[in-house]
Amino acid sequence: MSGPRRWALPVAAGIVASSFVFAVSAIAPRDVDACGGFFSRGSARKPSLSYEQALILYDPSRDEEHFIREIAFHGGAEPFGFVVPTPTQPAVAKVSKSPFEPLRAAFPFAVPKPAEPGTGFGNGHGRLGGRGEGVTVLSVSKVGSFTAFVLAADDEKGLARWLADNGLTSTPDADAWLAHYVRMKFYYVAMRYDPPQGADASVQRVASPERATPLKAETIRISFSTPVPYYPYFEPRRPPEPPSKSPPARLLELWIATPTRVTPISARTVHGRTEWVRPMLEGSTAGSIDPWVSRAALLGALGSELQPLVPAGPLRVQTFQDQKLSREGYGDVLFAPETKGTIDPARGDKMRPLLGILDPALVPSATR
Repeated sequence: MSGPRRWALPVAAGIVASSFVFAVSAIAPRDVDACGGFFSRGSARKPSLSYEQALILYDPSRDEEHFIREIAFHGGAEPFGFVVPTPTQPAVAKVSKSPFEPLRAAFPFAVPKPAEPGTGFGNGHGRLGGRGEGVTVLSVSKVGSFTAFVLAADDEKGLARWLADNGLTSTPDADAWLAHYVRMKFYYVAMRYDPPQGADASVQRVASPERATPLKAETIRISFSTPVPYYPYFEPRRPPEPPSKSPPARLLELWIATPTRVTPISARTVHGRTEWVRPMLEGSTAGSIDPWVSRAALLGALGSELQPLVPAGPLRVQTFQDQKLSREGYGDVLFAPETKGTIDPARGDKMRPLLGILDPALVPSATR
C-alpha cells in the first residue's frame, strides 16, 4: 500500500500496547496480592501495590512515553521485585520528588455521576544478573532502593528459568503472563528491592503491622518509544479468595498529558468472546481547561525535575480513576485519540506489533 490510509480510532475501539507491574519472589500460590504481587513466604507485611498513582507524559511527535509510577511498600528485610514489560527498550530512572500531590491539587478528579452498568468502573531473593538461555541483560542500574535490570527475552521457558535461577520463582499463572509478552517480543524492566544491610527478617515476620517498618514510597520513571500511549493493566490470573475473605480494596489514579484528548480502550474477554470497553472513568472536568493554561498548570505541578519531559505546545491533561477489585479478562490499555485521523504506512508498521494486545487472536503461539 503506497498512500496514506484511514485509521479509525473511535471511542469504542483502537490499538493497545502493554506495560504492567508485578512482583516476584520465592512464593506459594496464595502469596499474591490484588495487583499480581509475589512475595517471600512468611512475610507478614507485603509491599502495597493496590493503590496505584501514575502519570503518563506522551509526545506523539517523538513517539515517546514517560511512564511515572509511585511504588508504596514497607521497607523491611525481605526482598521483592516487579517486572514491567515494554514494547521497545526502555530507560529507567528515579524521580526524587513525587509529583502526585501537586498534580492532585492542580488537576483533581471530580467525581461524576454513577457509572452506567458495564462501564467497568468500580465493578467490573536471590541474586539477579547474568545471562540465561533466551535472556539477555541489557543494563543494570541503581534506582533508589531498587536495582533495575533491563532484559530482552526470546524464549518464554528461558525467561522462566532465568527468573528461577535468580531467585524469582513465580506461579504458573505469572509465567503464562510473562510468556504472553515474550511472544510479542517485548522488553522487560525487572526491579529488585534491596533491603538495608543488617535488616533482620525474623523481626519483620513477628512484628505487628502497627509497629512494623514504616510505609515508604518511591517514584520511578520508565521511558520508551511507542506509537500510542498505554497503561499497564493486564494482570496474571489471581487465585480466588476464600469465601470468608473479601477482596482487598484497590484504587488507580492516573493523569495523562498529551496534545489531544484521548480515550482509554481495553479488550475484555469473557467466555471466549472479546469486546472493547472503557476500563477507566474520566473525571467530569478533565480536559475542560484551555490547553495553554493546562500546560502552565502541569509545569507548575511537576517542578524542575520532570518539566523537561513535558511535550512542547498546548496540552490536554486528563484524569482517570478505576476501582475494580479484579481486572480478570481485561487486557492492557491504549489511549486512543478521540478524533479520527490518517496514518501513513510507516506509522502503521510501528503499530502492527501492538495489535495482539487488543486482539488476543493475533498474539503468536508458544515459541517452543
